[in-house]
Amino acid sequence: MPRLQLAPVARVAPILALSVALAGCAGLLDSDAPPASEWWLEPVTPAASVNRGMQSLALDLTVVPGLDTDRILNLGPQARLNHYAGAHWPDHLPEVLGSVLARSFEGAGWRSVTEGVRARSPDDCLLRLETRAFHGRVDADKVTRRVEVRFDGELVCGDDARRISTRQDIPVAENRIASIVAAFQAGLGASVNDLVGDMAP
Repeated sequence: MPRLQLAPVARVAPILALSVALAGCAGLLDSDAPPASEWWLEPVTPAASVNRGMQSLALDLTVVPGLDTDRILNLGPQARLNHYAGAHWPDHLPEVLGSVLARSFEGAGWRSVTEGVRARSPDDCLLRLETRAFHGRVDADKVTRRVEVRFDGELVCGDDARRISTRQDIPVAENRIASIVAAFQAGLGASVNDLVGDMAP
């Protein structure tokens, strides 16, 4: 009975596939891309109290399209939205900021702070807050010189509804991710103080 012989292409294909796979692995190991790293934001101790007595606060935080990611973002010339290679927040931005702001507001005099819309008693307050900027600003030389942090929203307490907002433009000490994150932390601190001031009766 004649032996079945593999055609040359059939013999070469597995070897070629293995070579490509090994080359891909070598490329990953030799990559110049920085390793992935996570960066933390701390809650802020407000400089003042809201003096809201026994009222509770429900925080409904959203972000504008483009910011809902765990990557640390920058905005460059020609409105190009990009990210810092390998740099991530511990979770997507709405979850990170929601947690940090809720814990910060707890120290401002609210009886309790919860995240998300919920059934409220007439004495409770609702803060609808939109994150409109939370990114570095990159110039034409690809250098981050500042970060922008902006929140806009509405505080509703019973029949009282008021607009609240804050906009921060924080300089970056060095064009390094650690300095950029430090500027985000400073912008968050200034924002919390502004918002708490707007919440006072």
